[in-house]
Amino acid sequence: MTTLVPRIALATIEEHAPTKIDDSTCFFKDCDNPVAPKSWKCAFHRNRGRCHMQPCRNQVYARNLCVRHGGKRRCAAFGCSRNVRLGEFCSRHGDLTAPKKLCSTSGCTNVAHKLHRCVRHGGGRQCLVNGCKTHARTGGYCCRHGTTKLFEFGTSARNEHQWIDWTASPLIASCNQQGEMSQETRVHDDIGNLDLTFLHTLCFPTDGDVDNIVIDMGESLWQL
Repeated sequence: MTTLVPRIALATIEEHAPTKIDDSTCFFKDCDNPVAPKSWKCAFHRNRGRCHMQPCRNQVYARNLCVRHGGKRRCAAFGCSRNVRLGEFCSRHGDLTAPKKLCSTSGCTNVAHKLHRCVRHGGGRQCLVNGCKTHARTGGYCCRHGTTKLFEFGTSARNEHQWIDWTASPLIASCNQQGEMSQETRVHDDIGNLDLTFLHTLCFPTDGDVDNIVIDMGESLWQL
């Protein structure tokens, strides 16, 4: 358990410059700004206190301590030393104590989403294709119809001997509105030679994969 230091002792600590190898830069961790005249802190951190636990170089969060040394309250769960996030518990144990709303369908123990129902019983978004009851994934379409819509758009442009602007596709336009695909992607009209697996990858990119998709598209077209 951390021992609290009396206020008078803390004041004495602050009066003297703390120990640090390079006295020309700010004392605080990861700060390389030059120190202010007659100080051990830079101008930006001039009003920040330091954790009294030696040789810690973190800033004070509360009770003259940084977060690492007890500035935040600890989780109330037995044996847990994590910081409090939700009420009296950390992020891991907070979900266990908070009551979860279950699906309103009799006998279902799944967590409720939309309309007090789980995804299986109609609580999620349904595919925009008429008659399809599958859960929507990207751009308002399920995995199966999302790939089909993208392929139909590319085929139509190819038949008209046009360059394909993927951002004009209803599916991609919907993705752009949701922030799922922000980079414009253009492909030559020979989309018919690309397989559906590639189109599926283009339709559902993961975070940070957009650049890789563009590179793969260029390599595929170079081989045509």
